[in-house]
Amino acid sequence: MLPAGIYEGEVALITGGGTGLGRAMAVEFARLGTGVAVVSRDPAHRSAGVAAVEESGAGASGRRPTFGIRSRSGLPSTPSIENSARSACW
Repeated sequence: MLPAGIYEGEVALITGGGTGLGRAMAVEFARLGTGVAVVSRDPAHRSAGVAAVEESGAGASGRRPTFGIRSRSGLPSTPSIENSARSACW
């Protein structure tokens, strides 16, 4: 196991972070000190992922993806991630 806080100041963008393995990874990254952005198309899943991270004592934000991964046409060339103390937004 990695020590808590080892990734302090870093940002993790977790797709599918509201359920299953994505949710578990979001919580674990938060424990390790990472700011977490939970990305999901489903608002209920986003909320559940953010709540799970916040229950662990960390901060998180939830965002709906603004591009489709099935087509490169909507994919931005450089994603914009803003990092504040313990949260990130896409």
